[in-house]
Amino acid sequence: MDVRRNNQEPLDYLQVFHLQRIGDMQMITNKQEQPPMEMVVRLKLKKSQPIDTTIWIIDDGSHCTMLFPNDY
Repeated sequence: MDVRRNNQEPLDYLQVFHLQRIGDMQMITNKQEQPPMEMVVRLKLKKSQPIDTTIWIIDDGSHCTMLFPNDY
């Protein structure tokens, strides 16, 4: 997000990260609604196991909160 912010790309207050296991790879999909954007990154992990989860990051301008949807 910092790279996108530094590039002055428009960011929604809610960023959604879906982490998916694909074999021994970790796939991370970052989505936002306004403006619509989706970015996918695939990583080969060497020291840890890939996981399946979703993380929300909410930015209110002065603080960022990261949480799992089931914690909401």
